[in-house]
Amino acid sequence: MDVTSSTIKSICWVSEIISTIILNFVAVLFVSYMCNGPFREAPIAPTTPRILETAELTQYFPNSQFNTGFFIAVFVAFLTYFVLNKTTFGYELRSGGDGLVGFYPSRYSTYLGIPSNRSAITGMLISGAIGGLAGGLEVLGNTRNFYQEMNFNQGFDGILIAIIGKLEPLGGLISSLFFAAFKNGGLFVDYKTEVSREIVVILIAILIFL
Repeated sequence: MDVTSSTIKSICWVSEIISTIILNFVAVLFVSYMCNGPFREAPIAPTTPRILETAELTQYFPNSQFNTGFFIAVFVAFLTYFVLNKTTFGYELRSGGDGLVGFYPSRYSTYLGIPSNRSAITGMLISGAIGGLAGGLEVLGNTRNFYQEMNFNQGFDGILIAIIGKLEPLGGLISSLFFAAFKNGGLFVDYKTEVSREIVVILIAILIFL
């Protein structure tokens, strides 16, 4: 999907926001077909077979989802920060991304001798790979299998986290911890009190405007 949306943006100057939203429906239907067809195991719920125990990530605390995936995510965040800020390749990615203003590529990266189309496609491919890694960690560390309605809203949560983190890898790492604390705290408050967990959505919206 990242290859398609980045190619469309480079050739037709169509915003990746529009193309990825449209392609989301294709991805949802494909996942639904795979969970209900070739990969379906459960006779009632459309889920895939459980992964092998040898493939599961290590759980460090009982009755907790804290596992090795957290350390992998931290490592990827620091690695991304280093590549973007300390290497020539990262400078080209940032320059190409900064040169794409609105729907049309500006001349900023062109003046630097950096092909903006190539940088846009490369950046989308890398971000898609990191997103796929996150999905894999979710399955290997928490759910142990894949089901049809699995966390389709996490992509939108990722956009909010990126905005709160000022579009920086380390900022996203910190904001994701606060975001997780807010969401889990909202579930706990909703369970223990009469306060609705929707108050968390309001607080997150206030943080974005700030």
